[in-house]
Amino acid sequence: MAGLNSNYYAKVERGDSVPSLKTLYQIAKALEVSITDIVGF
Repeated sequence: MAGLNSNYYAKVERGDSVPSLKTLYQIAKALEVSITDIVGF
């Protein structure tokens, strides 16, 4: 739904990769949450 490669998404989940602000926005939009819900501040 976020339009990301599943391998890259898995790396983000594990903390092996740091997503760009654009990527965070795409993930937040797909999950229907705000970016602050993802990053915690």
